Parts: sequence; structure tokens; C-alpha cells
Amino acid sequence: MITPTAVRQADLDSSYVSNIYVRLLADIEELSGVPLGAPGEHSYEWMLKEAPKLDKELLLYLEGSGILPVFPEWIKPLMDVFLSSMDGKYLRYIRQLLLFCYKIEFEPTYEQLKEAQASFEEAEECVGVWDSSFSKTIVPSPVFSFARQIVGLCIYKIDWTSILPSHGPGAVYPSVITSDKSKFTSIYRTIEEYYPFGEYLCGMPTYVWQHIVQFYGEIQEREHILSRLVAVPKDSRGPRLICVHPKESVWIQQGCRRLLERAITSPRCPAYGRINFHDQGVNGGLALSSSKSKEFCTLDLKEASDRISCKLVQYLFGDYAYRYISCSRASRVKLLDDRVIELRKWAPMGNALTFPVQSLIFYALVRAGIRARYGTNCNDVYVFGDDILFPVKYYDGAVNALVRSGLVPNTAKTFRHGLFRESCGVDAFNGIDVTPHRLRGIDSSSVSGAMSLCTLARAMRISGYRLTSDILYRYVQNAFGSLHISNNPHAQGLYRYENCDLGTLLKYEDSTRFNRHLHKWETKLRLVGGVLQHVPNDAWWHLQDSLLSLIHRGSSEVATRGLEYAVPHRTRLKRGWTDVI
Repeated sequence: MITPTAVRQADLDSSYVSNIYVRLLADIEELSGVPLGAPGEHSYEWMLKEAPKLDKELLLYLEGSGILPVFPEWIKPLMDVFLSSMDGKYLRYIRQLLLFCYKIEFEPTYEQLKEAQASFEEAEECVGVWDSSFSKTIVPSPVFSFARQIVGLCIYKIDWTSILPSHGPGAVYPSVITSDKSKFTSIYRTIEEYYPFGEYLCGMPTYVWQHIVQFYGEIQEREHILSRLVAVPKDSRGPRLICVHPKESVWIQQGCRRLLERAITSPRCPAYGRINFHDQGVNGGLALSSSKSKEFCTLDLKEASDRISCKLVQYLFGDYAYRYISCSRASRVKLLDDRVIELRKWAPMGNALTFPVQSLIFYALVRAGIRARYGTNCNDVYVFGDDILFPVKYYDGAVNALVRSGLVPNTAKTFRHGLFRESCGVDAFNGIDVTPHRLRGIDSSSVSGAMSLCTLARAMRISGYRLTSDILYRYVQNAFGSLHISNNPHAQGLYRYENCDLGTLLKYEDSTRFNRHLHKWETKLRLVGGVLQHVPNDAWWHLQDSLLSLIHRGSSEVATRGLEYAVPHRTRLKRGWTDVI
């Protein structure tokens, strides 16, 4: 339920953040060579809210759609140097000051929860209006017809019955412990029609699972799939909303997801090499090069998954495929205030199929919009979720197709005129990476919090922010003791990164060794591992998990011991070694 709550400050002590920020200022003054004024306005509130607003206004100005914002006096010297030179390195320093605290995670307030839920319901209404107008269309426009052809060419060979189900990494609704996720307790009518329980969820012959039902007496037949709306802490702007699905639903979704992603990334698919699910580097690299060449624009969509209509998915994917990918979608959602509503959108975030389905839809719509407007069959469309890149000259046609589909471009995060581009975590200006590092919290008392601080400190050190890196490491050392030193920037764990040679590392004899078996030098560090729960194969769902895990690993050996399930939100430290670079 929505209940009033204060912003949690345990991990976000403003004095700690201010101490870090002062070091950041000193680092930037040294790196830029620009003397900055006395920072009398960098209050905690300013760092969290006012500074990010200045960044948005600055980017709008660079895009040519806004005026130059008024900056505090102590930043103006740096801003003046940037405006006179238009050198991206100075923009990087400015944005580092403005966005360093932007992603600090907060527990949402009562008002933020209400506002987030209202936006969710508003998107529902918009989808309903679009559905109504699309249903009245007797002959779909060329945009939708061509988009349907593209989707069809990608998925027509998929055998939707040959799924290999699995669980997702997240929570389920109703909540259960990880080791009991496969103890399925519901038979949903929509799923049963296409993926019968005895074949896909139980993995046993019919007469066996019928005996199991009689023995446990816990399996219920349900007419509708009900999901739960959950608010995940994000930053000072408010929470991120996710719909948590039943475990039976996620099990089938994951199986369908693998089939769809495999088809989209197949060489026979028109989108081959243009839609990525695991590599953001393609879109990020194009954003970097296009910030100088202006060849591609970067487009972002507001509430992308929440505005995709069921009717749009059904038309583009066709009735046959739609029935299989939709049988496991939640048709109802329990809101934050415990009201239950019908879902008009196809699937919000939380459905395992949302990412590949929306990626293919956006790709097809952009290509179709370009062809309808310009008569060009352009395949230079790159999609990663809702991050979209395509040639600037086709902007109007592509956006027209997206808008006609009920989608809303986020103009504040769409760039085509100026020298700035943003996609997949890469911010670029005139060929220079201007992506700032962001502090997400200063919880150094937990293993996960310390790991996050060490990761940020390593990135800051590599970028030259030595004083900032030092104080971050100091917070970790206050909680966990002295950190071992390594010069390997790719190592994962708790350690202090230093760009030094082997001779320097050898001064720390207790932290360095020569591995005679592998003939290489190594340094000590503390590895972070998950906590595992050992469960013997004494129940049919554990046996099923064991067999499926072997299939996923491609192993032909039969497990001789029980499964080990990761315990959520539990981590532990252990000793380890990493290579000397």
C-alpha cells in the first residue's frame, strides 16, 4: 500500500556527500587548469535537484532548442572556457559537477508514489484511446503494413512450442524463496491452452503430476494472471515502477524470450546486427562517432513499454505468434494502493518478453516510417531497448511512425541538431566521451555498498580524479580495514586500484605472489560472492531444476548432488587473487 515515508538518510549522510564533492571540485580544478570560485551554493539540495536541471537546460541549449542557463558564479569560469573553445573535455568536467549526485538512490516519498502511480494509470488511458482508434481502421496504413512484414520476416520460423523454460533473477508475486520457485501452485487457463502444466511446468508424464497434485493438494486453477505493481527506489526524482509476475508466468516468459532473441539475432533476420540484447557497445559507439559526424540521431521514448498496445503487438506479430507470447502476460495488475485494474498495455517492465518485443517493434516502426515518408528502404536503424539510432535525415518520417503507434518521443533526451548524442550509457560531444561518473550512495557498511564504492573509486582514479577516489576508498577502509593494492582495472572485488608497475606492487610482499603453475604475478584481493542454499533432490521441482540446469550448461553428466540456490540480497567475502597487468 502507499504509505507516507520520509527519505531514508542512513546511507546518504549529506556531510559525507559534501566531503566527496569538495574533493571532486579540487580534482576538476587541477585537471582543467581553470580556477573555480568558492562553491558557496553546492548544498545537498542543490547537488541533488538543481544541478541536474542545469545539465538538462545546457543540453537543450547545445541542441539549439533552449537558452543558456544561468550558472553559479563558481562554475562560470569553467563554463566560459567551454563556450569559447567548444572543447568536449570542459563539458565533461561541467557535467561531472552537475550530475555526480544525480543517481543517489532514495526511498520514494508518499507524494512521489502517488505521482508515479498516476502516471502509470494515465499511460493506461492513453493506450485505451489508441486501441479504440486503431480498431476502427479498416485498412492499416502502409507504415503498419510494412512494419508487420519486417516483424514477420524475423519470427516466421520460430517454433513457439519448443521453449526451454527457466526462472528470472528477480522477485515473483506472490513472493517465495528462490529454492521454491519451481514448486508451481497455479494452473492459469491462458497458459494451459498453449503450454500445458504437465508438459512445461511439471516436466513429468500426466499420470505422475496428477498424483503430485493429489499428494500436495496445493495447485489451483486460475482464470487470470495477476501481477503486482512495485516501486523500486531510484533517485530523488521518484521511484521506478515494475510489475512483478507469478512464478509460473515468468517461467514461460523466459522460455519464449530465448526463442525470440535467438530469431532476432539470427543472420536471416532483417534486424541482424541492428538489435542488440547483450552488447550496448554498438549503440554507444555510434553515439560517440555521430556526435562529430552528425550522421545519426539518438532518440529516447517516454514510458516506452507502458505505451505499447496489445492491438499493436497483435497486428505486428500476427495472431499465431501473439497467442504464444501473450498467454503468459498479466492481464490484471494490483496497484500500490491495492486496487486491481485491467491492463490495456501489452506488458510493463517486469515481463521477461518486454525487452525483445519492444526492441523489434521500435526497429520495424522506424524502418517503416522512413520507407513510407521517403521511399527509402533504410536498414541503418540500431535499437537497444528504447535507445534508438537512425540517420538524422530521416528523423521526421521515423518519429511520425512512432507517434502514430501511440508512442511519445522524449524531446529532452533526443538529439539530432547539435554536437551532443546520448545512447546506452554513452554521452558524447563532438567525438569526445563526456559521460559523468555518478555516486549512487555511500553505504560502506554492507558488502554490496562497499563494492559499489570501490567500483566508482576505480573509475574515478582511471579518469584522473585522484582526491575523489582516495576519499571513496577511505570510506570503505573505515568499514572493512586496509585494502590490498592491484593495478588490474578489470578485477572484481574489494581492492584499491593503482596505475603502477610490478616494482611498486612488490613492495607489498604480503599482497603479491608469483604463481609458479601459471607463470604469472598475482595480487591479493577480497572477492564478493553470493550466499548459496544447498537443497537436496528430495522433491520433484528440485529434480526438474537440476536437469534443466544441466541442459542450460550443455552438460551431459547427471548431477550427483542437490542444487544450490543463490540467496537474494546476501553476499560474502572470500580471499582471492588477480593478475598483475
